[in-house]
Amino acid sequence: MKVVVLQPAYFVGENPDEKIAEFLMYELENATNNSIIVLPEYSNAGGLSDVKRELKAISRAKTILEKARKVAKEKSAYVAINVLEDRDGSIKNSTYLFNKKGETAFIYDKIHLPPSEIDLGVKHGDGACFCEVDGIRFGFLTCYDVYYNEQIEYLAMQKPDIILVPGYQRGESTDIIRAQTKMIAFRCNSYVLKSSYSKVFQNTLKKN
Repeated sequence: MKVVVLQPAYFVGENPDEKIAEFLMYELENATNNSIIVLPEYSNAGGLSDVKRELKAISRAKTILEKARKVAKEKSAYVAINVLEDRDGSIKNSTYLFNKKGETAFIYDKIHLPPSEIDLGVKHGDGACFCEVDGIRFGFLTCYDVYYNEQIEYLAMQKPDIILVPGYQRGESTDIIRAQTKMIAFRCNSYVLKSSYSKVFQNTLKKN
């Protein structure tokens, strides 16, 4: 099985959330069949740092989730996609895992929230961060979660095959991000598939 990690560059032009969402949906359409596809955190609201605009971008979550569901079914692929959404009356940072039939296999709600998400009104997850699909044991971390050893230790106890990590990493150097990822892989004896945003600032999006 092939791995496809969709990782856009930061976008500094107008309407970055729309441009990044368009890029990701286009790349989904062109992803490899029979693969595991991983998208970054805030796939529907990338590039935003303003509360009002982030809340407005929530309405795009349903569209991009439906696209991911469709691609999973058509390409017989597993798709892991993170969105900022309103679900059951609460704002959630949610990672959806769609199985090869396009069905929702699992939803992971980010557990450890940074101050910016608390200010936004995001509700933290209840602790469920592991599932098994078609005999594959999946673990989940989202961005800020990687700093919390107790969650990593919990995942290690579950003996995952693959840990999925959508990220929105801005503050760390590439060396530190790589070291964190290697540590998680080593501690959990697992593959780690991480999708984030590159540090390259540019006026047009390019494939990474």
